Amino acid sequence: MVETGNGRGINGGVWPSPPEGHNLVQLFVEVDDIDAALSKATSLGATIIVPKSELPDGDALAIVLDPAGLSFGMYRPRP
Repeated sequence: MVETGNGRGINGGVWPSPPEGHNLVQLFVEVDDIDAALSKATSLGATIIVPKSELPDGDALAIVLDPAGLSFGMYRPRP
């Protein structure tokens, strides 16, 4: 886990790719409001790959593709 300036970090994980997929590293950034961050990202040309998803533990995430073709995730910890 990489520590941020506030002493928190996002836990990592390793999952297998589906048979038709390829290996990749997906970076996530923590945001306070995923809806606002998605709106800003799409206004700047990003495309939503995975819409905002509320996870069973209360965390939320979304994944976008930026105009340069790179994907990144947005993460909001449970309130």
